[in-house]
Amino acid sequence: MWGKRTLGVLTVVLAVLAAGLVASAAPGDLDTSFSADGVVTTSVESGGLGQSVAVQSDGKVVVAGYALVGGNYDVAVVRYTSSGALDSTFGTGGIVTVDVGSKTDKGYGVAIQSDGKIVVVGESATDPMGFSYDFLAIRLSSSGSLDSTFGTAGIATIALGPSSDYARSVVIDSSGRAVIGGYASNGVDWDFGIVRLTTSGGLDSAFNGGTVLVPFGSNDYAYGMVLASDGDVILAGTSGGDFAVARLTSSGVLDTAFSGDGRATVDVGAGDDTARAAALATDGDIILAGFSGGDVAVVRLTSGGSLDATFAGSGATTFAVGAGNDAAYAVAVTARGRLVLAGSAHNGTDDDVAVLRLTSAGLLDTSFSGDGKLTHGVSGNDVAYGVDATSSGRIVIGGDSATRFLAMAFEGATIPDAPTGLAATTGDQQVALSWSAPADDGGASVSGYDVEVSSDAGASWATALAGHGSVSATVTGLTNGVEYVFRVAAVNAAGTGSTSTTATATPYTAPPTTTTTTTVPTASTTTLADQPTTTTVPTASTTTLADQPTTTTIITTQPEEENEEYEPQDGGIAPNPVWIG
Repeated sequence: MWGKRTLGVLTVVLAVLAAGLVASAAPGDLDTSFSADGVVTTSVESGGLGQSVAVQSDGKVVVAGYALVGGNYDVAVVRYTSSGALDSTFGTGGIVTVDVGSKTDKGYGVAIQSDGKIVVVGESATDPMGFSYDFLAIRLSSSGSLDSTFGTAGIATIALGPSSDYARSVVIDSSGRAVIGGYASNGVDWDFGIVRLTTSGGLDSAFNGGTVLVPFGSNDYAYGMVLASDGDVILAGTSGGDFAVARLTSSGVLDTAFSGDGRATVDVGAGDDTARAAALATDGDIILAGFSGGDVAVVRLTSGGSLDATFAGSGATTFAVGAGNDAAYAVAVTARGRLVLAGSAHNGTDDDVAVLRLTSAGLLDTSFSGDGKLTHGVSGNDVAYGVDATSSGRIVIGGDSATRFLAMAFEGATIPDAPTGLAATTGDQQVALSWSAPADDGGASVSGYDVEVSSDAGASWATALAGHGSVSATVTGLTNGVEYVFRVAAVNAAGTGSTSTTATATPYTAPPTTTTTTTVPTASTTTLADQPTTTTVPTASTTTLADQPTTTTIITTQPEEENEEYEPQDGGIAPNPVWIG
């Protein structure tokens, strides 16, 4: 039973526990559950550079890039546990290097398949001197070994143009196919280049033959890529010193519903503009991130390719972060629509990691690091080339720090808003509650709800249910006739949010149920023949007189030739027979 005395004791206990709690980490703080201080660097062979990051569904962090091995660069992949330690179940001590041949091989983009396999793309030299390159795709098992079911022994190289081709990004489509973006020589200058592979690593002929070149003008370079919900491929880069973006249908042709011919350019500022990354907003708009004139630059386009004027007033905006040149190399969109950008900012001596978080309207999110942006120096030149905003609210970046692979984790979540619409329905020693989820989950999925109860009009509270997993609950063990007050709070990775408005209910004992039985006779048909007919007609209700039932009997006799039938009326009681015939 919930009584005032129990609530008072629990209130004291909760107050004591609260007094011992330290302030929770704020968005933008380093996540100390990752490698103790939020930062981990790893030396790979004779020196390596991380170029991208992906977070697996189990929270493990994969950083892909390249490392100097025996005088040549090889593709390198490092995997960390969710706590930031090298993952001993992956490769050798958490590290894998892949030598395609006795020449230069580099990894730039990484993606995780739904089955846990890891796809890394980049470039592989076609000659020992490194004068020409092809697109390179490698698929690893979840344990880090080359997947023999992909390409040739886990490796695929693809030539797009007559000279060099450089892959920079990869995404996995809904059918498990790798879609690879970058740039390729057309024999004269450079075009956007896109490749789609089958799940076994061959060219997918259904994608316009498997390889596509998209020209804008002269010297067009693509770096970032994202898939739209309809399967369209969106590739972002630069052309003629402006942001450039191309949109192709899932069959590999330019989507003319996008900016008229499937291509769009945006002049962000007075200097050269380059988009290095692309992402989809929650409403399908296209987010491009990069740099313009030495500042971080962000553009938001509608799905049709026009600037979204609701974003920063014009659809494009820039931010100065450090003392020198600043750049964004990666962008991610959180579940609540915020934009997370990662890159570098010059501090006057060298580069530091830079992370910015914007609202969906293109403004700096001041709930993140106080002003929406931060820089962090590790050792020498530190650059973030990849970012992943996880469902738990953690922001993970991958890159390099002084020729070492770098991974960092930042707090990204805030506590959720209060649940709404709390309603209570009383019962016998219990109250059923229902409510709606908070409008804002704080950037991390709601993991449960805490339900509190008070029997003294809210003077003191006790937890009736902790971490409840749905938006309805029944609180039992209550005392009938006592008025209770209830409130609910949502919980996510950042903590417990504010409580809802209250609901009041008084459990009660249901009155005993009274059952009334009424006997309704069945209408009978009496055949009038040579024998007298006896019909017993009960009364509508049975009344006991002197403890004895009363029965009325009517006896009628008819002549033989009147062999007719009659039907009773009025509910089967026939005080005066009605003859039919």
